[in-house]
Amino acid sequence: MVTSEKPWIFWVTGGVLYTQYWDDITTRLELASGVSKVKAIRGWKNEIFKEIDQGVMVSYIKTDGKIYYRNYCWQSGGFFAWENERQLTDFDSTYLTHNMFITTDYRMGIIAENVDGEISWIITVRAWAGMASPIENITTSLKDIYFNVIPITYHDG
Repeated sequence: MVTSEKPWIFWVTGGVLYTQYWDDITTRLELASGVSKVKAIRGWKNEIFKEIDQGVMVSYIKTDGKIYYRNYCWQSGGFFAWENERQLTDFDSTYLTHNMFITTDYRMGIIAENVDGEISWIITVRAWAGMASPIENITTSLKDIYFNVIPITYHDG
């Protein structure tokens, strides 16, 4: 897993969700408003297919009880940026709390509890390529091999 030298931090003040790259105040950014709870995690970074970088993911519950998220990840232009807010429409109830996790088979997930006490899970597809080990190349060659050509004589009997 690839991470930054310092962590991103997230907090909610007066319903506004902020983020900042550790102690660098110049990176402070308002991510969303009307937020009641926030969770964050670093997802898997695919080394082979850059577009599968899950990035730093922040998920949050707004005061309407819906779950939303944003990712800070690699963009096709070759830079990192915060993506737009997205609602997790697979969670179709009103939620009180949630949490995030990553699995050892290169997935990321969210578990949430709604107002009726029901638990729901959502999990991403695998982002595995190049993650289990560093990129390696294996080459082969022939060395010190000798052979003889022996003519075959055919006889008609």
